[in-house]
Amino acid sequence: MLYCAGSGQFAVFVDAGYFWVQSTYIAHRQRTGRESVTIDYPQLRAELINEAQAQFTNADLLRVYCYDGPGTYGKTLSHQAIEAVDDFKLRLGTRSPQRGSCHPASMGVC
Repeated sequence: MLYCAGSGQFAVFVDAGYFWVQSTYIAHRQRTGRESVTIDYPQLRAELINEAQAQFTNADLLRVYCYDGPGTYGKTLSHQAIEAVDDFKLRLGTRSPQRGSCHPASMGVC
């Protein structure tokens, strides 16, 4: 999380790849694909914001940024679900044609 004292606002930054790895491990006690877990994004929003507001009691939420790599064919259903949640902003990186990996440096905040 990031807090800017001058503005009285805070933002939450989520590494979606890490989030998914940990979520699937918690649910199945092993690493599995994202499709093995269903996330209730409005509930996730509520939990993230409640936790952040407990830490920054005199500040307002600016937004929640979710950073992830694109699916094979662009945005996935999960990405679309994230974009539909109030206060969430999805930021997708780019894929490397050599390895199919995501380049975090390409995920700038606007």
